[in-house]
Amino acid sequence: MRIHLFCAAFPPFGRGGGPVGSELIARALVSSGHEVEVVTVSDEPHQENRGEYRVCSLGSPNIYADYWRPNPAWKKIIWHFLENFNPVAFVRAHRRIRQFEPDLVMTVSIENINVATWIAAKLSGLPVVHVLQSYFVLCWRGSMYARGRKCEPYCKSCRVLCLGKRLAAKYVDAIVGETVFINASHINCSVFTKARQYVVPGPIDRLVVAARSDAIVIPRQQNHLSIGYIGNISPEKGLLTLARAARRLCEDLGDRTRFRIAGTGEKSFLSEVKAQFPSQLTEFMGWTTASTFYQAVDVVVVPSLFNEPFGRAAVEPLAYGVPVVVARSGGLPETVEEGISGLVFTPDDDRELARLLAELASDKARLQALSKGALARARRYSFSKFSSTLDRVVTQVLQEARCACTYNFANKTRRY
Repeated sequence: MRIHLFCAAFPPFGRGGGPVGSELIARALVSSGHEVEVVTVSDEPHQENRGEYRVCSLGSPNIYADYWRPNPAWKKIIWHFLENFNPVAFVRAHRRIRQFEPDLVMTVSIENINVATWIAAKLSGLPVVHVLQSYFVLCWRGSMYARGRKCEPYCKSCRVLCLGKRLAAKYVDAIVGETVFINASHINCSVFTKARQYVVPGPIDRLVVAARSDAIVIPRQQNHLSIGYIGNISPEKGLLTLARAARRLCEDLGDRTRFRIAGTGEKSFLSEVKAQFPSQLTEFMGWTTASTFYQAVDVVVVPSLFNEPFGRAAVEPLAYGVPVVVARSGGLPETVEEGISGLVFTPDDDRELARLLAELASDKARLQALSKGALARARRYSFSKFSSTLDRVVTQVLQEARCACTYNFANKTRRY
């Protein structure tokens, strides 16, 4: 099958888990025997072959490509307006689809590549599969989190500002969510209600799993509990909750805990976070490799305040035998088996979080049991399982589309 994979971000462009997830999807499809061309967006157009697949950047169809950078308010307004339907993105996507002639179009997130891609695919008579990695179709921020709280219920401003995206969603034949939660969030807002729904948890990199299959489970540190966080440092990620818990542990346990924070963020907020952690017990590592980080910690905390669609930072530690303590936010509780491979606490409750971490610091046997459970849980996220499941999804969607297809032999067009 020829699959056109349109990605909002693809390495080396973009930040966070999105580009990583997109690359894993491309590799998974290729490993199942599909021919794949990746289409993404960057500041300048370019094409390159990466062995198993081709990557084609269309250049930015909107007024800027990198929405992580600070931009003037007037540019942001235009950018968000165009995300409801961008004619430039439509023309470029339609042209690329005609050149590659795929059997199926798959989109991963939709920022910049635009909902116009769905319409371009449908006008070409192709089935469309959309992978949900954020709330961007529902929320112009992409997080459904504003002013320090979750946007519940669905706010009026997003209903208006995302109207075009929600209308375009009717052209999607199937959605693939990494958790039950992210699918349900869209269905409950009356989006993708006619699309077939699949839940396919994102994978841990196959090389990581292979490398750690014979891992020695923790505890790695004999005299203290090493507590880690890895990811973007921004308000919705809940680092201040962990900082408050760290101060509680410092008061109760003295120097029996250590904190390692990997990642970076906006300077003013990063400075605020650094000021809240006990400086003598905390190391800010910046961006670092997964192997370096996970081998230096005994437990990872994912304290997100917003409803995480999936949370790659809650899954990757499992392959290293590192249990995870996650907030009960969005799809995070689905990633671990509570009491077996990790623990769950109430979002923004630093008292409960401190209590759970103190128990682990005092009970090495329980920590070691959770470590073994983490390694077992990692099998759920194996690359081979992800690849075979995704293959079944695209095969089923294409077969169903072909069954509903009537071929017009006079003008050689497919209609669905």
